[in-house]
Amino acid sequence: MRKILWLLLPLLALPLAGCWDSIEPKSRAFVLAIGLDAAPDGKVRLTISVPTSSGMGSQSGSTGGNGAAQSYTLTADGRTFVEATQNVQLLLERSIYYGEVQAIVFGADLARRGLRELIAELMRYPLLDPLIYAVVSESPAGDLVGRITPGGRSVPRAIFSIYSTPASQAGVPQTRLWQVARALLTPGEDPLMAALMKGPEGTVPTIGSAIFHSGKLVALLSGEDNLGLSFLRGTVDQATMTVPFDGKDVQLQQVSAHTGIALLPPSADGLPRFRAHIRVQGQVASDPPGGPPWTPDELARLEGATSERVKSLAERSFSLLQEKKSDVLLLGFRVHQLDPLLWSRLSWSEVFQQVNLEIRVDTTLTRIGNRP
Repeated sequence: MRKILWLLLPLLALPLAGCWDSIEPKSRAFVLAIGLDAAPDGKVRLTISVPTSSGMGSQSGSTGGNGAAQSYTLTADGRTFVEATQNVQLLLERSIYYGEVQAIVFGADLARRGLRELIAELMRYPLLDPLIYAVVSESPAGDLVGRITPGGRSVPRAIFSIYSTPASQAGVPQTRLWQVARALLTPGEDPLMAALMKGPEGTVPTIGSAIFHSGKLVALLSGEDNLGLSFLRGTVDQATMTVPFDGKDVQLQQVSAHTGIALLPPSADGLPRFRAHIRVQGQVASDPPGGPPWTPDELARLEGATSERVKSLAERSFSLLQEKKSDVLLLGFRVHQLDPLLWSRLSWSEVFQQVNLEIRVDTTLTRIGNRP
């Protein structure tokens, strides 16, 4: 009898197999993008982009074949991200599903108010992947989420296309949520995030940099300021830049940079000193517009002009970092590691504005084209 019971026991467990709390895909609202903005009374405004049933399989385009929109946005406020999600859920018949989200956009107003507590909450939220991209938007995040994710197009595809544009090749970091959280929650470390800058309506936003101090956004860098910061960080890769030379602008291609920052002995007044050595490589057309091919002497002078241009951009960006007290270059971390005794005597937030950074630039250019 016991043998029969042991044989029947596995059969009795068969009806209990399966996932009883599973939700059918058709009952889920797959969120493509998350936008977070500042709301009145210290609340958070959550905007989600959700595909319609007809747009579930679409990966490009903003409308279907009949012209009907394939995605829509929903917005609600809350004291926390969880409360805002619950309020958005009241507007939906389907259950919100964050498993497909790979990018989250923070509005600049919210970032200026501070992201430390919000990021900590997002990291504790079990349905969000810490590997999702985190960016700051100069315009309201809710507007941008609806604009860069049209027609069921996934946010990763949209952001990857933005990063692949020439404006993005200045080395802006593709920061993940966990990286931002680590920087925000580590004392003395200021995070650096990618920023989506305003552009003409209907165009792809350009990429800049968002710099922080004490968990709050202090500046958005674009154009030359962003390029100078990228040279300091050594993240310029396959970029293009213009260098004034002999009364005309010379276009350089495939520009890349590698930067090493060294801690020097303290100055006479006991302040830290650093040296940044930026090694720049690039290409220039063998035939300048309206002129003969480059001579070796002209090419050497162009390399010198490029070095001066890069040094000027880097010095300008570092002055801005000091003005905003944003140590995104982690100079304080270097002092803490290499000279703990000096670090113990400093109030880094105040001393950072007086730090001396010597910048040295070496440039190597190669000629491309038919002529040698």
